[in-house]
Amino acid sequence: MPLVKLLGAPKPSTGNGRRTFIILATVVSLAATSACRSGAPSPKKSSPAPTPVRMEPLDASVGRVVTVNPTLRFVVVDFSLSRMPQPGDRLELSRAGTVIGELKTGYHARANTLIADILSGTPEVGDEARPVRP
Repeated sequence: MPLVKLLGAPKPSTGNGRRTFIILATVVSLAATSACRSGAPSPKKSSPAPTPVRMEPLDASVGRVVTVNPTLRFVVVDFSLSRMPQPGDRLELSRAGTVIGELKTGYHARANTLIADILSGTPEVGDEARPVRP
């Protein structure tokens, strides 16, 4: 018996083969993605506690101690990126966010620096100096 009779005559192409393939591929990909999503829920990982953020206003007057003279009890404070305080103002001295002393501003040494008397505490280079809040 001829093979053509067993398989039947070839049918003329109607153009539906490509559409059928696209539909079939879409169904298979949707099934695969939904199977991945429907798995057991993943255990939630414990996140570390958030670290506190220290927020400072942009218009704050903040200086850094650049020179310390413990014998004569004065410091030189640099206010390069901030507004300079007036002579006679009191400044609180802080290190790592903790107030450690107090200063009293004197005269302006240069455009960005001023001299301040040490009223209390033991300042070190790098400490922050800011006006005392009323």
